Amino acid sequence: MSRGDDGDFFELDMTRQLILGGDSEDENIWQLSLTFKFAPTEALRAIQSGDKWCRRPRPQAVDHFEGFVRASEAYRAVSDLEPTGVELDYFNAG
Repeated sequence: MSRGDDGDFFELDMTRQLILGGDSEDENIWQLSLTFKFAPTEALRAIQSGDKWCRRPRPQAVDHFEGFVRASEAYRAVSDLEPTGVELDYFNAG
Protein backbone atom coordinates (compact mmCIF):
# COMPACT_ATOMS: atom_id res chain seq x y z
CA MET A 1 0.00 0.00 0.00
CA SER A 2 1.16 3.50 -0.77
CA ARG A 3 -0.04 6.84 0.40
CA GLY A 4 -0.14 9.75 -2.01
CA ASP A 5 -1.71 13.20 -2.12
CA ASP A 6 -4.97 11.60 -3.25
CA GLY A 7 -5.08 9.00 -0.44
CA ASP A 8 -4.20 5.32 -0.09
CA PHE A 9 -3.83 2.99 -3.04
CA PHE A 10 -2.33 -0.38 -3.93
CA GLU A 11 0.45 -0.32 -6.52
CA LEU A 12 1.67 -2.95 -8.94
CA ASP A 13 4.86 -1.68 -10.53
CA MET A 14 7.08 -3.07 -13.28
CA THR A 15 10.44 -1.36 -13.70
CA ARG A 16 13.16 -1.93 -16.29
CA GLN A 17 16.61 -0.66 -15.43
CA LEU A 18 18.75 0.49 -18.34
CA ILE A 19 22.49 1.12 -18.19
CA LEU A 20 23.54 3.53 -20.92
CA GLY A 21 27.12 4.11 -22.02
CA GLY A 22 28.39 0.64 -21.15
CA ASP A 23 29.23 1.17 -17.48
CA SER A 24 27.19 1.27 -14.30
CA GLU A 25 28.20 4.71 -13.09
CA ASP A 26 25.23 6.34 -11.36
CA GLU A 27 24.62 8.90 -14.12
CA ASN A 28 24.29 6.06 -16.68
CA ILE A 29 21.56 4.16 -14.80
CA TRP A 30 18.03 4.95 -16.01
CA GLN A 31 14.71 3.36 -15.14
CA LEU A 32 11.48 2.94 -17.08
CA SER A 33 8.67 2.30 -14.63
CA LEU A 34 5.02 1.37 -15.29
CA THR A 35 2.82 1.61 -12.20
CA PHE A 36 -0.79 0.50 -11.89
CA LYS A 37 -2.73 1.96 -8.95
CA PHE A 38 -5.80 0.31 -7.45
CA ALA A 39 -8.37 1.37 -4.87
CA PRO A 40 -7.49 -0.24 -1.54
CA THR A 41 -9.46 -3.23 -0.31
CA GLU A 42 -8.91 -5.44 2.72
CA ALA A 43 -7.58 -8.19 0.44
CA LEU A 44 -5.06 -5.83 -1.16
CA ARG A 45 -4.04 -4.40 2.22
CA ALA A 46 -3.15 -7.94 3.35
CA ILE A 47 -0.59 -8.44 0.55
CA GLN A 48 3.00 -7.97 1.69
CA SER A 49 5.31 -5.65 -0.19
CA GLY A 50 7.94 -7.34 -2.31
CA ASP A 51 10.16 -7.21 -5.34
CA LYS A 52 11.95 -9.53 -7.74
CA TRP A 53 14.90 -8.82 -10.01
CA CYS A 54 15.53 -10.46 -13.36
CA ARG A 55 19.32 -10.31 -13.29
CA ARG A 56 20.01 -11.83 -16.70
CA PRO A 57 17.94 -10.70 -19.68
CA ARG A 58 18.28 -14.01 -21.51
CA PRO A 59 15.18 -15.73 -22.94
CA GLN A 60 15.05 -18.51 -20.33
CA ALA A 61 15.58 -16.08 -17.43
CA VAL A 62 12.94 -13.69 -18.78
CA ASP A 63 10.47 -16.57 -19.16
CA HIS A 64 11.13 -17.60 -15.53
CA PHE A 65 10.70 -13.98 -14.40
CA GLU A 66 7.40 -13.66 -16.28
CA GLY A 67 6.17 -16.84 -14.62
CA PHE A 68 7.10 -15.44 -11.21
CA VAL A 69 5.20 -12.21 -11.91
CA ARG A 70 2.07 -13.96 -13.18
CA ALA A 71 2.05 -16.34 -10.19
CA SER A 72 2.64 -13.60 -7.61
CA GLU A 73 -0.07 -12.83 -5.09
CA ALA A 74 -0.12 -9.15 -6.07
CA TYR A 75 -0.51 -9.81 -9.81
CA ARG A 76 -3.23 -12.42 -9.27
CA ALA A 77 -5.11 -10.09 -6.90
CA VAL A 78 -5.35 -7.26 -9.44
CA SER A 79 -5.32 -9.06 -12.80
CA ASP A 80 -9.11 -8.75 -13.20
CA LEU A 81 -9.43 -5.27 -11.63
CA GLU A 82 -9.58 -1.92 -13.39
CA PRO A 83 -6.78 0.38 -12.17
CA THR A 84 -7.74 3.80 -10.84
CA GLY A 85 -4.58 5.21 -12.35
CA VAL A 86 -1.59 4.30 -14.47
CA GLU A 87 1.78 6.09 -14.47
CA LEU A 88 4.71 5.74 -16.84
CA ASP A 89 7.99 7.28 -15.69
CA TYR A 90 11.47 7.43 -17.17
CA PHE A 91 14.15 8.81 -14.88
CA ASN A 92 17.80 8.76 -13.90
CA ALA A 93 18.16 6.37 -10.98
CA GLY A 94 21.71 7.37 -10.11
